[in-house]
Amino acid sequence: MRPFLLAYLVFITCYVAVRPVGKLYPKWFLAYQKEHHKNYTSVEERRAYKILKGKYEHIRATHLEGVTLKLHADSDRNLSYVNYHVMPGRRLRARRENTLLTSSHDIPSSWDWRSYTYVTPPLRQGTCGGCFAFAGIGHLEYWFKKKTGRLRALSVQEALDCSGPESDGCDGGLMEDVYKHSYGNPIGPVDFDQWTGGDSVCKHRHIHPYVRVMDYVSMSDEFGDPVEGHLARNIYYYGPIPVAVDSTSSTFEHYSSGVIRKNQCGTDVDHAVLAVGYTPDYWILKNSWGTSWGEKGYFRVARGQNACGINSYAAFAIDVQV
Repeated sequence: MRPFLLAYLVFITCYVAVRPVGKLYPKWFLAYQKEHHKNYTSVEERRAYKILKGKYEHIRATHLEGVTLKLHADSDRNLSYVNYHVMPGRRLRARRENTLLTSSHDIPSSWDWRSYTYVTPPLRQGTCGGCFAFAGIGHLEYWFKKKTGRLRALSVQEALDCSGPESDGCDGGLMEDVYKHSYGNPIGPVDFDQWTGGDSVCKHRHIHPYVRVMDYVSMSDEFGDPVEGHLARNIYYYGPIPVAVDSTSSTFEHYSSGVIRKNQCGTDVDHAVLAVGYTPDYWILKNSWGTSWGEKGYFRVARGQNACGINSYAAFAIDVQV
C-alpha cells in the first residue's frame, strides 16, 4: 500500500474515533441541551434523547387553537418517574362553609396580584410531589405582605416537612394540611429552612417573623361548592388562591403559551397551583415547574369552562397572624 494512502486511512480512522458524540444528534436536541444547560454523561444523553425524541415529534405534529407547546427543562424525564404532579384524593381535613362569598358583581373585571408585587417568582419543585406546599406558601406570602407591607419568600421546605402526618410530603398532600399545622408550627422565611428538593425533618420554630393561619376555607366540587364561580371574588378579597388542576395531559406538560381550553386538558385533578389573577376570559396561574415551563412559570386557562378541572378544589386562609 502506498505510504500516503496508509497515512490518509489512519487520519480518517482517528478522526472518526475522536469525533464528538454530540454531533450524531439532531440540531434540536443539541439546542435543547444548550438552552437548559444540560451536562449529560454519555449514558444520560442517550436516555434523554430517547425520551425527548417522541415528545419533540408529538409537539411538531400537534396544532392547538390558541396554545403553543415546547420542550422545557424537565421534559427529559419520563413522567412515570417524576413525582412533581402528585396530589391525593380531596379528602378534606377540615371544612368551613363559604357563606361570605356570594357575589362577584362588586369586584374589578380583571385583576392580577403580580402587578401589585404580592407574588414571589415561580420556583421549580423538581421530582418532589410537594406542589401543595408550593401553592400554599404562595398564598401565605400574600398574607405576609398584607400584614407587614413587605413581600418575603417563605419556607416551602418547612411547609412540606411540618404538614404531616396528614400530608405525605413529597408523595402529596393538601394545602389545608399546611394551614392546619402552621397554627402550632408557624411558617418562617425561606432562609430559615431552604428548599432541598426532598423530604426532611420538620424544624420547629416559634420566633418572629412567622405566619400562623387562624382560620381557612376549603372548597370542593365533591360537596357541591362553586369553586370556579367564586374564584374571582376570592382572589380579589383573599389574594392568590391555591387550586387543583389536571396536569396529566400532553398539552399541560408541554405548555409554552396561550389559553388552555376545556377540550385541551382533563379534569381529574392531581396538581396544586396558585391562581394569581383573572380577566373576563381566563385565569392566570402560577406553577411550580420553573420558569422554563409556560409563560415564565405561569399559565392561563379559559374561564367558566372548568378547564383542567379548576372547579374541583381550592383552599385558602381567611385569618392570618404574622
